[in-house]
Amino acid sequence: LNDLARIDPMYQFSLQWYNDLFKASIDDSKTGSKGKKRSKAGGSLSKRIRELNNHHTESVYKTVCQSLFERHKLLFSFQICTAILKQDGKIN
Repeated sequence: LNDLARIDPMYQFSLQWYNDLFKASIDDSKTGSKGKKRSKAGGSLSKRIRELNNHHTESVYKTVCQSLFERHKLLFSFQICTAILKQDGKIN
């Protein structure tokens, strides 16, 4: 997110905003798509972390895209995509 400020100085997000979004992602990912609580039994820690990561990435993307100019949304999408691929070791 910090790299967005290089595109336009207006794109600056506070740590408090990010913390609130992260906490909401944790709470929201505890429920299924129909609002039902997910069962903790039978789930592995790695699966839960993957689920949290996917949900949070989508939440950040949707929330940030609401505040971007249309011309910068594709660039932000590319930035997130390359970060994910680097994390997965698929690109250098």
